[in-house]
Amino acid sequence: MKSSPLYLMLAVMLLIAVTAVGDEKPWIDLDKCVFCQQLTKHDGLLDHMTCEHHEISNGHLMATVVDPEFRPAYVEAQKAMEQIGMDMAQGKIDPTKVYMCGSCEAYGNLLMSGAIIEHIPTKFGDIVLVTSDDPAVMKKIKAYGRRWTEEMAKMEQKTGGEE
Repeated sequence: MKSSPLYLMLAVMLLIAVTAVGDEKPWIDLDKCVFCQQLTKHDGLLDHMTCEHHEISNGHLMATVVDPEFRPAYVEAQKAMEQIGMDMAQGKIDPTKVYMCGSCEAYGNLLMSGAIIEHIPTKFGDIVLVTSDDPAVMKKIKAYGRRWTEEMAKMEQKTGGEE
């Protein structure tokens, strides 16, 4: 397992950019979110990946499985998101001037609350563990995970299938 300082850096930048998240702001915005839109730059990538979210005793587990032929596109999208975070940290991108969806803002808020992120690259995609020993932070992590699960279920209902 490896914990990436990039996730902490990204969290700092996201927190700087966090403004009041109203109900009108989408939880996931693949078209406008500076981070999420990286996943739409390769036609078909989203159709060839599956994301699962699971509550665990001290937080949340996210597993992403990507069809083999789309793994290079997925890795490229991840690297692009990392670069955006680094550019924010270095002042090349003003985080207050870019749009982030509710999920990305909430993720950054979790990290700034003290959540521990472990990113495990796998042959099939990756696993991300978001955990804490602090009961208050753990509660926030679990709320984030439940919200993600609820929002994905809504998206599946609209599209009539699994994401």
